[in-house]
Amino acid sequence: MFAAIFSSSAFAQNDAAVLNQIMVKTDKIYHSFPIEKVYLHFDKPYYAIGDTIWFKAYLTIGNHEPSPLSKIIYVDILGPRDSLIQGIKLQVKNSVAWGNIPVSQYAFKKGNYRIVAFTNFMNNTGPAYFFSKNMVIGDAVNNTVSTQIALKSTIVNKLPKISAGIYYKDDEGNPFSEKKVSWTVQKEDETIAKGKGITYKNGFIDIAFYKY
Repeated sequence: MFAAIFSSSAFAQNDAAVLNQIMVKTDKIYHSFPIEKVYLHFDKPYYAIGDTIWFKAYLTIGNHEPSPLSKIIYVDILGPRDSLIQGIKLQVKNSVAWGNIPVSQYAFKKGNYRIVAFTNFMNNTGPAYFFSKNMVIGDAVNNTVSTQIALKSTIVNKLPKISAGIYYKDDEGNPFSEKKVSWTVQKEDETIAKGKGITYKNGFIDIAFYKY
């Protein structure tokens, strides 16, 4: 009985030694071949022809720590079949960089695109570690847009609630249908409320806000 217990203890010690060796080797590989990553933060979720894509790039390594390895970030916009539409290089400072890409009508059409960001160091680990984001580019927005607004005021929970129906139309009087729009309510220099939405097929959008 004693011999059996001693044997089990010996096996446990041997397993612990093997596990420790694996952890040491893994840690050595991790420090010898660190994984660098890029993340892009965009100023808005959608764009149209004529817009400019503004973004900030973050360069990290390991457990999301600032990376000191690379000084250049490459950003590519890929079109159908991953064809290169445009590529830019960004200078990295303190592990961050800023960039912009004009969505020119000469280079872009309405459709689906993919934005890829990487560094030369990241080529060691392959495209699987590149930043990649799908992005839809919409039609150019007609700058000549007029609106008609109907307001209604009610009291909800002792607070005045303003409901509004906004009608968007172009310079020919056609409804600005199924388009993404932004709205802002201001009183003198103060912004009371703001938001985004998509117009209905008839060009209307309903909004509501509380007047404090």
